[in-house]
Amino acid sequence: MINARFVPIDKWPGVHRTSRKGSAFRVTPTRQLDRLEEELNKLGAKDILIQCYLSRDDIRNDGWPRASAKPPNPGIVISFTDRRGNELSFPCDTYYDWFDNLYAIALSLEALRAVDRYGVTKSAEQYQGWRRLGAPAEVDTRGWAYEHLARVADTSVAALKDDPAAVDLAYRAAVRKTHPDHGGNIEAFRLVTEAIRVIRQGIQL
Repeated sequence: MINARFVPIDKWPGVHRTSRKGSAFRVTPTRQLDRLEEELNKLGAKDILIQCYLSRDDIRNDGWPRASAKPPNPGIVISFTDRRGNELSFPCDTYYDWFDNLYAIALSLEALRAVDRYGVTKSAEQYQGWRRLGAPAEVDTRGWAYEHLARVADTSVAALKDDPAAVDLAYRAAVRKTHPDHGGNIEAFRLVTEAIRVIRQGIQL
């Protein structure tokens, strides 16, 4: 088992994808985790954190998710320190399933490591784009949430800003459009759910 802890995501690094893909991988979740462990070991990774959209109640005392846990959003961020002391962070929300996003990160780590085989890099330059950064400003995340909810509900951001009543009306309209029971799809509904979570959290601050 990977020597890692799962923790809830507080803020996504950037803006979530507005569309995602089905699985591109024909491997079991067990094999996906094994591949990730192999790549992390080859990098000498330590202090490994796997951030995901689970609540703290979904995570066991040993730092791993409960078997029944299913995050409402499949986005994953894997952060660790490599053997050179570089603090690296790899986010992925390309696929519908969070295990597919884990596996995509594992394959990306393998591809980046392969660059060193040919002696072109001297100081792990290929990892520079994944240096761990501070969390983005809350306004950026909330900005996306307002824009997404306004677009789906066919209203304006200005009408929603810091107006709980208008936000609730827009949310209900967005749910009617995106809920699978009303002819929508689960991914569109998840994005609406995430947007309202971010907005309501910000209004309460």
